[in-house]
Amino acid sequence: MNVEIRYYSKGGNTRAAAETIAKLFAVTAQPIDIALQTHADILFVGSGCYEGKPSTETIEFLQNINASNVSLLVAFGTAGGMKKAVKQIANTAKSNGINVYKKLLVLRMFKSGAKQLEKNNGQLSDRKQNKIKKFVEKLKQDKIG
Repeated sequence: MNVEIRYYSKGGNTRAAAETIAKLFAVTAQPIDIALQTHADILFVGSGCYEGKPSTETIEFLQNINASNVSLLVAFGTAGGMKKAVKQIANTAKSNGINVYKKLLVLRMFKSGAKQLEKNNGQLSDRKQNKIKKFVEKLKQDKIG
């Protein structure tokens, strides 16, 4: 199974989430400006929340993906309680004909999350890492059976 991860991160929160996901699949998370070079069985796409929306770069990435190159897209994000930004990632992918996983991974983090990353050597808190692990376990059950 080929898993790809793309993210947009200004302060490091979304990058840290992407890297945590990547470890669970033994792959490397890539910034959103790295084009998808091969078919992805699962493509994780994540962004922070900027004025209630995902980054423009994330939306453009999704609009330019060839839907036949992605079997399943998983939307994730770091936001201060703004689930709608992650929903917009999913909806943009759907409008481009991409199959989207039914669950969203939303990590509630504020700007202070960057300070927390500094304390943890760039790593998410154990609580956030466990949330990601449980989400990925559920995804694997749903996808792989």
